[in-house]
Amino acid sequence: MRALMEWKFMVPSKQHCTSRMRLSSNLQDHPSGSVHSLTLFLFTLFPHCTFSPSGYLIDQFMCATSNKRESGRYAGTSLETRAQFLKDVLTEVCDEVGADRVGLRVSPNNSYNDMFRGEDAPKEIKYIAGMANAFNLAYLHVMRADFFGVQTADIVTPAREAFKGALFVNMGYDAPEAEAGIAESKFDAATFGNNFLANPDYSERIRAGYELNQPDPATYYTTDAKGYTDYSFMPKAMN
Repeated sequence: MRALMEWKFMVPSKQHCTSRMRLSSNLQDHPSGSVHSLTLFLFTLFPHCTFSPSGYLIDQFMCATSNKRESGRYAGTSLETRAQFLKDVLTEVCDEVGADRVGLRVSPNNSYNDMFRGEDAPKEIKYIAGMANAFNLAYLHVMRADFFGVQTADIVTPAREAFKGALFVNMGYDAPEAEAGIAESKFDAATFGNNFLANPDYSERIRAGYELNQPDPATYYTTDAKGYTDYSFMPKAMN
């Protein structure tokens, strides 16, 4: 706990083009990290090696506005080469732990850390869905929205059209919309982040029709219990 309380954000280094040696090291980190993750969670691996909402390394390769390489295996000159690093990571991870234990999360609409696809987001999601099919992954998880409201393309529909496996969706769904989407075969499951964080008994509240706690974004990414474990449960009589 003491180490957690002393934790601080690191000052980022100046943006630069990653060397081939460093890329090779990063590529090998993914399968070894996957084994450790499975050892901890004993279920399906959910690697943050994708279009996570933070503009992480693979996202930076995938996005044309951040990948400025003019040549080479991971060049930013085409969708195919921008996606190559993701493909290589998936190859390594699936070989290590099995594709049936790997899920892929994508958020091409998210503009955090200056990621921007604009009108190309649906095309990109279809390409990635095709790649996921080739690996026969456990599922594809699509974050449909942009935290900042800048990008608004429909990426769930093309993902559903292209992906042959289980499609999960996220961002801004409530229970009625999730149920309707599943009933209409728009996706196979919806996941909940903010509401689940603010309601430790979220499933029970939905079943009982009980009012939800409202999440407090001001407490996100902080270092104490407030905003994580202090949200109230509904009265036991309602269970």
